[in-house]
Amino acid sequence: MKKLNLAPIHIGWKSMVVSAALLITGAQAKTWTSADGGNTFKGELTSYDAKTGSVKVTLSNGRKMSFNRKILSKQDIQYLAESQKQPVEPVSKAPKTKKAPSKKSHKTKITGMLHDAEGSDAYFEGEKFFDPAPGRKGWMIKNFGPVGIGIAIEKNSTLKIENVEKGSPAELPGKLKKGQIIESINGRTFQGTDPRVVLGNIITKAEATDGKIEINIKGEESVTVTIPVLGSYSKTWPLDCEKSDKIVRDFAEVVAKEGKNQWGSILFLLSTGDERDLKVVSGWVKEMKVISTTAWGVGYEGIGICEYYLRTGDKTALPLIKKAADFLRDTIYNGGWSGRPGGGFNYQSGAHMNAAGVHCIDFLLLAKTCGVDVDEATLQGSLRQFFRFSGRGSVPYGDYVPKAGYRDCNGKTGGLALAMAAASRLTPGGEESIYGKAVQVNAMKSYYGTAAFGTGHTGGGIGEIWKSASMGLMVEKRPSQYRQYIESRRWSLELSRRFHGGFGIAGTPDGNYDQALGEKMKKTWGTYYALNYTLPRKKLHLFGAPLSKWLNPSHYLSAPGAPRPMTISTPPTPCPVGRGITRTCSKRRSKSIRAAQPRKRWMHRMSQMRQY
Repeated sequence: MKKLNLAPIHIGWKSMVVSAALLITGAQAKTWTSADGGNTFKGELTSYDAKTGSVKVTLSNGRKMSFNRKILSKQDIQYLAESQKQPVEPVSKAPKTKKAPSKKSHKTKITGMLHDAEGSDAYFEGEKFFDPAPGRKGWMIKNFGPVGIGIAIEKNSTLKIENVEKGSPAELPGKLKKGQIIESINGRTFQGTDPRVVLGNIITKAEATDGKIEINIKGEESVTVTIPVLGSYSKTWPLDCEKSDKIVRDFAEVVAKEGKNQWGSILFLLSTGDERDLKVVSGWVKEMKVISTTAWGVGYEGIGICEYYLRTGDKTALPLIKKAADFLRDTIYNGGWSGRPGGGFNYQSGAHMNAAGVHCIDFLLLAKTCGVDVDEATLQGSLRQFFRFSGRGSVPYGDYVPKAGYRDCNGKTGGLALAMAAASRLTPGGEESIYGKAVQVNAMKSYYGTAAFGTGHTGGGIGEIWKSASMGLMVEKRPSQYRQYIESRRWSLELSRRFHGGFGIAGTPDGNYDQALGEKMKKTWGTYYALNYTLPRKKLHLFGAPLSKWLNPSHYLSAPGAPRPMTISTPPTPCPVGRGITRTCSKRRSKSIRAAQPRKRWMHRMSQMRQY
């Protein structure tokens, strides 16, 4: 049997050490083994119905479990048959002991299950970390990885088939359909567990062995689905790992075929380091007319165009980069950007959508690295605006003070780590510069935010993209933290892979960002999530590739200057286009100025905070 990893596991802001043993008392205490022999647990048999196959056991903590005998080994089934010949002794109760009152108590406690890197299980009692049915909606696993079914997680960890995808391995048997209740898969039940983790572990084990996924349907016979065998993950995955390499190659072929003009496609193909993928990107760039006309698009897509130029020196990319840099110059407001042109002043505190803007400063720094003429006031103003958050908390949503706590909502602090990486590589001191130090500060701040999965303003998928990217910066600097992170996200990466080769972001509460190539989605967010497999290869400038020969030392940044207040010379509401007040917004100028009068004192405070 596999031994449990007893490393500390972070839950919320606390650390818990999970015990690997269960102390069971009583005459009927027994070790039970799963049908595949891969898992065991201890408990007392309380009842067994030979007619229905229903088995009930009680654990040492008093928690009761019920399941069908089908999930047990042949030896355990024989034991159950023999138990019918003699009455089952009642469960012994441990004497009650008074516990010392805790200084901090949690109102909500559950008994759940944590999983180590190898998929073993350990029971624990602690702070609630997974609610299988928040509110009335429940949770949705849109894709059970490469199996090809959607699964709704309802109350009491009840799993119900939501859909069966056409052409998937799950469709081949012709027996699975919407509404069926799943009792177990490969002998694994889901009561008292985080079903997402269990499902991910099942895929890992199946792909390492025979590819068999046996789904036990309530009231019906079991259905066996076969998925491709990819082998096991190596101890150093995604590096030096055949399974990871297969996943990357398969997905790269999907991106090359279907990823043109889709989010994340260029960046992912460049991150593989494969010349075949570089050739595909080259063809796309030569046909492009503009990167984007929104701050979101410039930040997310512009990074890939800059990386392409630094890899190839292809001057076709320079006009695209210049046009996007000028767009950011024309739409900047108080050192930041709205997600889209024309954002209102009241939106996100001063019209700053930092979940988009933090990647705009990243793009501007890379544009300068490429030798593009970037407006210096725009670059320095935005760099100072975002640099001030480093080491002072998390990046807030709007033009506001740093946010307290360790929750990296939508990955803004992780995104700032990337921007600081771009700045450090544009500084003579490199990793030893003040920007280089800010990389580690922000990346580790984001790392502590990984304890909470899928947290964010609109569902948390964006956060998983940039928290994982920031950890890609720490592969060598903080190897133990990186290893802990990647192992804790393995289940999500397994569930995010589609049978048709696409990649989503599985496991978030509402699945807003669980969108993959091949699914006719507007934004293929999952392509960025697939970078978990490729960033450690160090093929991208941001993530440690050798300095490009097209980087001119004359483009280097100077170190941050002495603290000084920033003047607010822009109009009180952001303009859709243009620097200062344009014809588009001049019609509402007098009205907006009158509306802004009560904000003068607040804006003065903000100008004072906008210092190093």
